[in-house]
Parts: sequence; C-alpha cells; structure tokens
Amino acid sequence: MTERNQTTMVQQQTPLDSGSEALRELRAQARHAYERLGTPHIKAEEFNYVRTSEISPFLLPAASLATVASCHPSVEEVQKHILPESRQSYLVLVDGQYQESLSRPPKGLEINPVATLGEAEAASMLAPFLLMEEEDALSALAIAQCEHPLHLSVPAKWNSPTPIQVLAYAASPAPRTDIALMLTAGSLSESRFTFLTAGPEAMPESKRMDNISIRFDIEEGASLRWQQAERALDDTLHLCKLNGRLARDSRFSALSASPGSHLTRRVFTFALAGEGVDLELKSVTAAAGQRQSHSLVQINHLAPHCTSRQQFKNVVAEKSRSSVNGTIHVAKAAQQTNASQLINNLMLSDDAHADTKPRLMIFADDVKCSHGATVGRLDAEQIFYLRARGLTAEQARTYLTVAFIEEVLESAHSPSLRALLESSLIGPLMPHLAHAKKER
Repeated sequence: MTERNQTTMVQQQTPLDSGSEALRELRAQARHAYERLGTPHIKAEEFNYVRTSEISPFLLPAASLATVASCHPSVEEVQKHILPESRQSYLVLVDGQYQESLSRPPKGLEINPVATLGEAEAASMLAPFLLMEEEDALSALAIAQCEHPLHLSVPAKWNSPTPIQVLAYAASPAPRTDIALMLTAGSLSESRFTFLTAGPEAMPESKRMDNISIRFDIEEGASLRWQQAERALDDTLHLCKLNGRLARDSRFSALSASPGSHLTRRVFTFALAGEGVDLELKSVTAAAGQRQSHSLVQINHLAPHCTSRQQFKNVVAEKSRSSVNGTIHVAKAAQQTNASQLINNLMLSDDAHADTKPRLMIFADDVKCSHGATVGRLDAEQIFYLRARGLTAEQARTYLTVAFIEEVLESAHSPSLRALLESSLIGPLMPHLAHAKKER
C-alpha cells in the first residue's frame, strides 16, 4: 500500500471510529450484520429481482472510495426544493450531514447529530435502535459507513402544525453517499414528515449510489405520517430502507413515490410490537425508459389486535422494470390481526417487466389476512369510451394512467406535494403515452 493510500484510509476511517460508545456499538453491529449477511447477490431472496452486478462496484470499503469535498448549495438553491407548506419547518442534509445554516427547524423538534452527543445522551437516544436487528446488507452498510448519522426526536404530546420537510441534497460527485437517519416519535405525539432528495442539475457523467437507512422508534400512542420521493436520474442508484418498531396504540403511515432510476431499491421493514398498532403503507412507481424500481416489504405482526394495510401501484413503460416482494408475518401471539396487501401493475409496453411476489406467513389462528396482485394493460374499452366523448387517444391514455396512480397520491400531505409527485411520475411517461401503439 502506498503512502498516499495509507493517508486516505486514515482520513476516512477516523470519523467512523470516533463518537460515543453507543455510536461505536451501533456501527459495530452494522458492520457485523453486513459481514453476516454477505455481499448482495441475485440468488438471495431479498435480491431476487435486482441486478446486483450494478451495486457491486459501489460496495468497496470507504477507504477505497474517492474522497471528494462537498460543494454546499446556496440558500437560493435549497429554497427551490422546499415545498410551500414547509417554508417554516425544514431540515437540510448535504451529503448526509445536517446543515444548521441552511435549515429552519420547527420549534420543539430536537435535532441531534449523533457524533457530537455525550456518552449518557447518546446511550439514551440510541438504546431503541441498538435493539433493531439489521437484516438488510445495504442498510447495514449505510449505518456502518455514515460519518454523520442524525437523530430527530419528536417530544411527547408534541403536534407538528405543518409537515416537516427533510431535504437530502447530494452535492458531492463522490461515487457513494451513505445517510443514516433515526427518528423517535414521543408518546402521544402527532407529526408529519416529507423526505425529498435533490441535487444540482449538472453532475459529472458517472454513476453514483445514494444509500439511505431510516429508522423509526414510534412510542406508545404516537402518530407519525411519513412521505417520501426521490428525483429521477438515469445515472443514479437510489437505495433506501425504512425500518421501524411500533409500540402499543401507535399509528404509522408511509407514502413512497418513485419514478425509478438506473436502479432504485426500496425496503420497508416494520415490527408491530404492541397491541392496537395501525400501520398503512402506500407506494407508487412510474418508470419509463430503462429505469428500474424494486420494493422489498416485511411486515411483522408480533402483538394482538394490530392492523396493517399495504397498497402498491406500479406503472412500467418501454423497457423499464419493477418488482414487489412482500411478506406479512403473523406471530403465534398476534391474535386478532387484520392485515392486507394489494399490488397492482400497469404495463404500457410489451418490453416492460413487472414481478410480484405477495406472501403470507401466519402462525396465529384468529386472524383476517389477505393479499392480491394484478398485472394488466390499459383497458381498450375504456379508451374507446373516452374517445367517443371527444378525447384524443393520447388524452384517454393519460387520464387512465393518472387515475390508476391517483388512488395512492390522494393521501399526499398537501396539494403542492401531490402536484410534485404527479409531475415527477407522469412526466416521464408522457412521450410513451403520446406515441403508444393503437390498443387492441
């Protein structure tokens, strides 16, 4: 090893070895999980539909990745990506690091860069997350390698008046960015968060990977609404895992929107650990070109009298690919469980590909569980009906496609977020809708 490489390794490893004992233990757990789970490969159940060869080049140790200084965005650049309803409550992460000068956090929300916490404070805040066993190699990698993990704490009985936006801005052209975000929702609190990714319009013409791990600790009686969307980039790999543990009588709802990318992989893992938990998960994908978007879901019912609802809507056009691999696990103790999963796929071309694997694993007797999946095209009779009333073929296809995903988008926090999602999802499909072959 050359002297230059030795220097680079020291510069990149040192931040990961610093911080409190609790933070070092969290990173150590993540490293051990990654070593136990091994390098992602297509034969593994959780990567069945994913081209893992696209991910492998980005899994080099941190010391082998080029160190590139971040170019912090200006205030004006940040403001372009802040939704109107969140102008007074937003947080900005630049390459995973919280930027206080660019943020305007709401009063009451506690923001804690984990690496700066003292021993006692870090031990208290990280205790619930140390108990969350990591079962995804890429999420483990994000936690182990993130230099600036961030903890957000919603105080007990606190109510956010407006959605709190978290903007993850990718400024550095480094090949991989790791983000680790932990969120605690205090008992009886009510909060809403919007998580968006952004970056400069002009980036070097080389692939990069954003690897994001977000963990939730939802305390007793708390209610949290989480909505997220990523920008569409053909040269980016976007990997994100939501992992949460829900206590008694808590409520959690998530809306995830994806226009796809060179490779998008979203993982949703939730443990319903207390009685009376209510979980709702909605997801929509609209991919065109050769973009990919894959979802892996694991909902674990561990306690009785809990409810979970899943709804996935996927639109694939041209040569794009999507997949949903979803499992509902009901433990023996989780009597009176009510769980449902519905996956709908809309194919807009012969070359598009959609895979679906819904699965129930039930070990309790008194439950109500269901799952379903559909794959189809735009209905020719519906197109004929709309054309008979004066619409063009393009308009008919567009309205039917929008209607297909609108059922999910109607749960958006606000009209501005809904408009943003509609634009990012429908926009890439428009050329295909305009030039689609005549329906049979």
